[in-house]
Amino acid sequence: MALGRKTWVNFARKSSKTFLRNAFFIPKQNFSLLNYYQPKFTNLFTQLTNNKLQNCLSQTSTSHPGCKELLEAINFGNHEHDIFADPVCSLYLLALIRDRKIAFNTGISVYQYLIGLMNFTNLQPLAPEHQDFKVDRAFSVIKFAEDGELTDTGKKYLHAICEEFQKFSYQVDFESCRDFILTLSPSELWLSKLSLKPGYMSQYDNMMEIIGTTVPFLIEVECGIRYLPSVSIINFLFNQMSPKPLRVHPVFGLTKHDVYLKMLKGGFHPGALYHPLASDNLVGAHGISAGPFAMLVHDWTHAFWINLFSEDDQKIIHESAQRIQHLKALAFNKGYNSLYEDLHLAQVYLLDFDLHEIQKFYCPKTRLSNYLQTFQKIMDTAATLEDKPVFSLGQT
Repeated sequence: MALGRKTWVNFARKSSKTFLRNAFFIPKQNFSLLNYYQPKFTNLFTQLTNNKLQNCLSQTSTSHPGCKELLEAINFGNHEHDIFADPVCSLYLLALIRDRKIAFNTGISVYQYLIGLMNFTNLQPLAPEHQDFKVDRAFSVIKFAEDGELTDTGKKYLHAICEEFQKFSYQVDFESCRDFILTLSPSELWLSKLSLKPGYMSQYDNMMEIIGTTVPFLIEVECGIRYLPSVSIINFLFNQMSPKPLRVHPVFGLTKHDVYLKMLKGGFHPGALYHPLASDNLVGAHGISAGPFAMLVHDWTHAFWINLFSEDDQKIIHESAQRIQHLKALAFNKGYNSLYEDLHLAQVYLLDFDLHEIQKFYCPKTRLSNYLQTFQKIMDTAATLEDKPVFSLGQT
C-alpha cells in the first residue's frame, strides 16, 4: 500500500529498466529554446490554501511499484495500462515529475489525460463534493503518430489545424509541424478525444461548444468530436504565433485576481489542474460550472486568444487597463459609485481577453481596435469626470 493512500479511503477504492526521452526538442525551423517554458515543480502548489495534497505527495516515493509501473506506461505511451485505474495514479505521476523521472511537459500532458479520466470515467476519482461533474461522455486517446509516421487521424487533424490558423493570417507549415511532432516521446503523441452529446447540452457541452469553435487545435474534425493535443504541441503552435508567446503556467487551486494580473504581465496565464485532495479546485468560469477538464481547456483557450495579439497590442491593452484604473480612482474620489463599479467590471473584462466572438478577430489589422471598441464607451463616459463636481456623500 502506497504511503498516504488512507487519505483516499472515503472516496476511492484501495487499491525494468525503461528508456527516457526528452519531451521537448528543438526542430530545425524557427524555434528557440529561449521560448521553452518549464516552471518549477513547487510552483504548481502556490495557490492552494491547505497542504493536504502536498503532504500526501511528500509520502509518495518514486521507488513504489505503482510509480515504476506508471513510468513504464508513460515511456511506452501505453494509455491503456492498468495503472491508470489506480485511484492514486495522480500522486504517482506528480512524484515522477517532482523527482524528474519524466520531463515536466510530458508529465503535464499525461496529467491532462488523468483529468479526463476523472471527469468522464470511473477509473479516476473526483472529490466527494464534485461528483455531479462526472459526465457521461466518451473519452479516449488517439495516437497522433506511430512507428515514425503520422496516423491517418493525425494527418487529418494536423491539416485541419493548419487550415484553421490561416483564418487568423498565420502560415503554419504542415511539414514543419509533422517533423516536430515526430521528435516527441510516445505519451506526448496522445490526442485526447473529446465528445459532445448530440441533442443534450450540459454546462460542459455548453462551455466546450463556446470555446471549441474558436481555437484551431480544438476544432471539430468529426461530428461531435474534438481533440486536445499534448502540452509540447500546443506550445509549438503558440511559437508559430509569436517569437515570444504567452505560456500557460499549470497550477492547482484558484488563482487570485491580483496574482493573475502579475502572471499576465510576466507573460503567463494560469492553467487549472484538478486534484481531489486540492483545496479550491477551479470547476467553473464565466457563470458556467463545466467541470475540471473543461476548465483546463478553457485556460488553453484564453492563452490562445491572448497570443492573437502582438506584443505591442498587448502593451496597449495593458495601458488601457491602467487608464481605467485612473478613471476608477477619479470616480471613487468624486463619489460616482455606479460608474466606479462599471469601470471595475470593464477593467476585469478587458484583461480577461474574451474573444469568443471569434469572427471579429480573424483580421490582424482590425483585431485590436475591435477588441478595445467594447470598452471605449465606458472610458469616454468616465473621461468627462474631470469637469464634473464631487458628489455629496451617499450619492451614486
